Amino acid sequence: MDPVTGVQPLSPLATAALVGVGGVLFLVVFAVAFSYVYRRHRVFRRGLRGTGRVLEVRATRVMERRSVTERPTVRVVVATAAVPGGVLTDQKLPAGEYQPGQEVPVVQDPRDPRRLYVDRPDLERPGFLVGAMATGLVIFPLVLVRGLVLVLAGG
Repeated sequence: MDPVTGVQPLSPLATAALVGVGGVLFLVVFAVAFSYVYRRHRVFRRGLRGTGRVLEVRATRVMERRSVTERPTVRVVVATAAVPGGVLTDQKLPAGEYQPGQEVPVVQDPRDPRRLYVDRPDLERPGFLVGAMATGLVIFPLVLVRGLVLVLAGG
């Protein structure tokens, strides 16, 4: 027991278990985020380009924003020949630039027409960020294992 804090320190095995579980949970969340970013990036690189018609413009809810001080953004429902009923795009677009009935350039996943985006590469993540995330996904498990080995070895 630590005389200053009065707290019993964790054993190396308990510390390793705690670090291992936390690391695996982080890795799973990071892998899901990477999968989302990579699939979206792949659609912009290899997707089918065309035009669509804006059916509806919806204000982005505060919970969908990164912060409450962010500029107003919208999400749009876009219809194409493959999806005439429209798809709510998974993009936060600048408010005031889109109106119902407007023709917009779109990019669509060739395997899933419901994965559709307004073709605005200026609003997408750069390719190097996707590569950096992939590198992190490869390196993090190695760092985690190395850390667990050090904890269990007592160093």
